[in-house]
Amino acid sequence: MRLLKLPLWLRLAFLFSPIGFVSGQAYQNLSVNVGGGYAANLYADSFNVGNSYLINNVAFSSTNFEPAHLKLYYSVSYMEHNTNDVINNFFQVLGANLYRRDKAQRFKWGIDLFGAVKNYADGNSDFNNYRLFLVADAAYYVSPAIQIKGVYRDTRSKFLHFESLDYLEHRLESEGSLTLPSRTTIRCSATYTNRMFDEDSRRFDWVEIELGASQSIDIRTGASLSIQRRFSGGGTRPISTYFILSGITPYWDPWDGYQGELSIKRILPFAVVSKTWFGYWIREFSYDQLLRERLRWLFSRTGRTDDGYAVKLGLSRQFNLAWSVGRAIAISLNGGYLWNNSDDPFYEYDNYFIDANLELRLF
Repeated sequence: MRLLKLPLWLRLAFLFSPIGFVSGQAYQNLSVNVGGGYAANLYADSFNVGNSYLINNVAFSSTNFEPAHLKLYYSVSYMEHNTNDVINNFFQVLGANLYRRDKAQRFKWGIDLFGAVKNYADGNSDFNNYRLFLVADAAYYVSPAIQIKGVYRDTRSKFLHFESLDYLEHRLESEGSLTLPSRTTIRCSATYTNRMFDEDSRRFDWVEIELGASQSIDIRTGASLSIQRRFSGGGTRPISTYFILSGITPYWDPWDGYQGELSIKRILPFAVVSKTWFGYWIREFSYDQLLRERLRWLFSRTGRTDDGYAVKLGLSRQFNLAWSVGRAIAISLNGGYLWNNSDDPFYEYDNYFIDANLELRLF
């Protein structure tokens, strides 16, 4: 891990080194990202942000076009926080995507298999994580305006030392969409998710119903709105995970409630793209009897109710290059605010953040 003490340009040179073999008959893409940001709340990796942080990324993909499209890709990132080495980490993704989505065909499909590894810089860290993903999707255009789609996603997650956090998740989604002559697209989706933990074979599941609409207002502006209703199927996760994780993110617990999102995308003068996003949620969590008995601070509670919102603003601009050093440069700037209110004060938080990123697409 002496690499962490090297200057930024040497780190990037090191990250380039794995990329040395590609097929001459394929179409390759190679890009480099350098970015950083600040977040007021340090709930470690729950939101993938620390206080201030630096992130470097190298991404490579190679695509063959016949007869179907086969895309091989690899990326590596290094995230450095201003706290200590405990949460500084390398994140690597390696995968293959086989797909056929020709515009002239009504039936489109894809299969994506990839793995992700997160290694923390501190050798004493116990949270090194390994994940394997399988995603299969198929879509059929009944007519130019009507599309039906199905997606299956399988996730396997394992930790180096915390076996109680290991889980296997299956997710099945179906969606239908209709595009009207007014350039309005209406969609409806239903999703079922089942997550099973290795320890004690604990499991829980949930169902999500979502309604959404998007509207092309003019050649420069588009807006979308969605409302999601989640129904928890119940179930529990291992008690030990409550001691390992703060539980401040809803990712780990089943809940009932609503979520809404509104986003607006607009092309500003000088080809600057702006994105405005607003989200609101109401989530009801239930505590089962075993959980209340084992965790004394929950003894008098049957559950909790959270409500909150998030706002995010973003600006981006791409510059195409005519010289030999690269194909394009993309610059982005994002900022926002997260706020959560709860009838259990432990789960109240607010978090403002800002980040910037510079991407060089070499070819």
